[in-house]
Amino acid sequence: MEVKRNFGRTLLLAAIFGAASITMADEASDFITTESSAAPAAVEAVDADIPTAAPAEKAKADFVETMVHHDTIQAWDIIELGGFVNGGAILNTHGAEYNMVGCNSDRDFQMNTAYIRAVKKAQTGRGALDWGFGADALIGSEGHLFRGYTGLDSDWTTGHRSSDYNQVAELSDAERENYAGAMPQLYGEFTVNNWDFKAGRFYGLMGYEGPGDSRFFYTYGRAFELTPVTHTGAIATFSGIQNIDLSVGWVMGENNMFSRLYDESLITGAVKIKNGDWLGLKYAFLVGDGALGGTSGDLFRNDVVLTANLGNCWETALMYNYGKFDGESPAGEWGKSATLNDLAQMYGSLKYQTYGGFLYYTLNQNWKVGTRGEWQRGKAEGDAMEIYEFTFGANWTPTGYDNFAIRPEIRYDKVHTADASGYEGMFGNGLIHDDQFTLACDMIYKF
Repeated sequence: MEVKRNFGRTLLLAAIFGAASITMADEASDFITTESSAAPAAVEAVDADIPTAAPAEKAKADFVETMVHHDTIQAWDIIELGGFVNGGAILNTHGAEYNMVGCNSDRDFQMNTAYIRAVKKAQTGRGALDWGFGADALIGSEGHLFRGYTGLDSDWTTGHRSSDYNQVAELSDAERENYAGAMPQLYGEFTVNNWDFKAGRFYGLMGYEGPGDSRFFYTYGRAFELTPVTHTGAIATFSGIQNIDLSVGWVMGENNMFSRLYDESLITGAVKIKNGDWLGLKYAFLVGDGALGGTSGDLFRNDVVLTANLGNCWETALMYNYGKFDGESPAGEWGKSATLNDLAQMYGSLKYQTYGGFLYYTLNQNWKVGTRGEWQRGKAEGDAMEIYEFTFGANWTPTGYDNFAIRPEIRYDKVHTADASGYEGMFGNGLIHDDQFTLACDMIYKF
């Protein structure tokens, strides 16, 4: 009986060690894969207590080729394609046109933006090099806000130039009605460890409201007017500190595309702090030789944006920006709308600040409401302009998904000026009012 028991134990141990030997041999040879398409390695029948031999060289070569091919496909599979289309109309109670920041017409229905983007995100923190790129293109009545005042996409229509080169009085109504094309992003990037390096044309570090699919309201706030939309240059970002991103770079001016008219040269940077979806804080700046209102000079801009999820369906954002520009040769004329760029164009200099607050409440999966309030003040050569703006709006997603929304809003703007030319709140087409009341609504589809 003792001999039989010992013999049984010997067989059991041999089976266990034999199975372990097979597994160890496979693991040591790097032949284990989770790919369902990989052919199983042939195992030669041998005694259980002898380790299984590695697959033949041909099987190994086929396996390596499969894995390399898979990695190549996977690298290109993570390219993301998307975009959005939005269009709407604005009713101005004064009947004035071309007086809304970011919208060409206050009267007719317009396709604001047809936008498409392709991006491959370079991954950081992996201890190895990775690469990426971004390419965005759009066409619409808001195209003039995203194309360069000079460079590749600056002449894609005959409409007016980028927003911070002002809507000058010489432009005809026909020119303002034109739709514009733009390529706001065209850049390459690579990452190593916790560093990301980006070069080309890209969106700037400043501001809160962006393109149509990244903001709640149909119309733009007043702060957007004095926030650079795009830059051409290079930026490095370090993300090796938990919840903190640090960015610094050099750009050749604002809102241009691989070209410049005034030898602009600016340093930009930002500090971003984020604690999940609960709290976000950003400080960004821009300083150096810039341009504004059609002239060059010393430029400094900076802003602070705080976002917070307050719980119980409440969200908020607070924003402050300050800027200063000392130009060299002023145009000496007012523009055609009530903006702080009018002061910069008239006098060639400007100091400004904007306080903004946003509050949102989610009613249910179909309805979300929000408010936006701004106070903006600019001063140049002893003359000053103050602008107050308040908007109440809603986002209705009838399907319950945020890929399609209808965005109605009610908006009130009031302007007070004290300038030598005697204008008191110029609102559109030479009509003299100190305020305006607008109703607006658009539809947006994201894909």
